[in-house]
Amino acid sequence: METFTGNHVNIHAFWPTKNIEPIITNEIQQVIIPEIIKILPKVGCRVLAVNTMPDHIHLLFWLNPDYSVYTIVETVKKRTAAHINENKMCKKKFIWSE
Repeated sequence: METFTGNHVNIHAFWPTKNIEPIITNEIQQVIIPEIIKILPKVGCRVLAVNTMPDHIHLLFWLNPDYSVYTIVETVKKRTAAHINENKMCKKKFIWSE
């Protein structure tokens, strides 16, 4: 595990599925959370908490000052949606809201 030193900014980000559709099943949840825990350290962030609901997700993390919140969230959204779609975990294409 990485060592984080210095000052940190905690970010609470949340975003819905496209059209706020309740399509995050338990199966999808079990994939999204480990995927996020794997993605964030690659960009120098530490996951503090992740929670999903059927139509949205909450993510609390330490922000790496080298990246914007937008960049981190977009990276997570793109990679998790791609993982869900590649593994055909949803009846239709899984899309996060803009």
